[in-house]
Amino acid sequence: MAYGQETPKEYKRSITNLSIELDIHIRDIGAILSLIMPYNLLSKALWNHLIASILSPLGSFLSLFVATDKIRFPKFFIWIFITFFGYCSIVLPSGSGDIVRYIEFFKRCTEQEMDFHELWFSQIYYDGGNIEGYSRILSWIVAQITSDYHIMTMLFASVFGFFYAQILYQILYTETLAWKDRLLLLFMAMTQIGFWSWQTVDFYTAAVVFIYGTIMLYNNRNKRLFSILIIASTPFFHASFLYITIGWLLLLLLQNITQKIPLEILWALVFLSILFILLPPTALTGIVSIVMGEDNYYTRTYTFMNESSETGGIFYTSIIFFLRFFFLIWVAANQRKLGLFGKQTTYRLILLSIFAVNIFSGIPTARRIVSMFMVLLIVYIAMIKKREQPLKATPLHILTPIIFLYLTLTYAFHYTDMLSLITGPLFAPFIIGNGVPMGGLYEWFIQKG
Repeated sequence: MAYGQETPKEYKRSITNLSIELDIHIRDIGAILSLIMPYNLLSKALWNHLIASILSPLGSFLSLFVATDKIRFPKFFIWIFITFFGYCSIVLPSGSGDIVRYIEFFKRCTEQEMDFHELWFSQIYYDGGNIEGYSRILSWIVAQITSDYHIMTMLFASVFGFFYAQILYQILYTETLAWKDRLLLLFMAMTQIGFWSWQTVDFYTAAVVFIYGTIMLYNNRNKRLFSILIIASTPFFHASFLYITIGWLLLLLLQNITQKIPLEILWALVFLSILFILLPPTALTGIVSIVMGEDNYYTRTYTFMNESSETGGIFYTSIIFFLRFFFLIWVAANQRKLGLFGKQTTYRLILLSIFAVNIFSGIPTARRIVSMFMVLLIVYIAMIKKREQPLKATPLHILTPIIFLYLTLTYAFHYTDMLSLITGPLFAPFIIGNGVPMGGLYEWFIQKG
């Protein structure tokens, strides 16, 4: 029979055979790609997104917010952005902050002969006797390989970004919330722990690992021991998590008791504890000293009356305080619609934790811990499978993205060479050596003005 004259049945059979043959070849290609790519990137949209990530990770990250249910960008792309964002870190000699301290220690490791014994017994501490085990050990290891501190900051960001990506993905692609509510939860989470928080390496890496371990504990009961081990590893990243981990595991053991506490009482305690930051500094210091001892390093407290740069200043504190306050009101008012009624053990444990830590919110570290439990609450809300619909749009849905944008523009890029970030990894290594951080450009404009 001549070409093009097949019967409908034969034509259908030939098309089927061709599709099977093509499918086999695609599977072969996919098997090869799976060896070099961590996710299935075969669809056109994902390939385009991968190319965008290589050319400009900043655009890649922004495109996550216009994703749809049909196009789910893998966690891999969030991870790419944060990793490259870390590589683009650059500081001025006059700079200050945690990231500057990490870079100075790294340079000390490259300029001096320091063996691991000396590192462990004399260099693992910094001011106030605090332990920085994770950041200093990783810095020392990288210093044995290269003198380029951008590699160190890239690794710091990559470890943080891996766990942070899992958290954002859980929120962004929850199936039981409308997109407006997903975006509210997403932006709220990123105001509490921003993607730039990796710069406070030890604490916020410990925080995202803790949240990830708790997510696993909730999602997969078969991996309960593994989840607990992940949570138990957090003191290695930041010593304060020894107390957080012990407290959390104790609450898990006492969950039968916590289930008997009415939610109304829990919420009353949470809102009461939020007000502790409004106390005079002397009163709050007195409360903290009773619990922790008068000579303890952590009895330095800051409230609205004596805010400092260590806590972001009065304006930053006010923004975060009121945003958190109104968000908690939104959650409390919509508990039933969000599916939070009933014997929700994890939900009650999170509320108890927020209550306990809020009492000490005058301490900078405690404030960060509150942020961690706020993100944990957000992720837990996103993971609820059964809930009543719909939720009404509120001013909070508009205000939260605006505040996130403000925080991003104000804090995220202070130590970032924007030209390297925008041009992407193909060109960044050639220009970052002459780069200038956004904070340096800001200071230059202030001086010229």
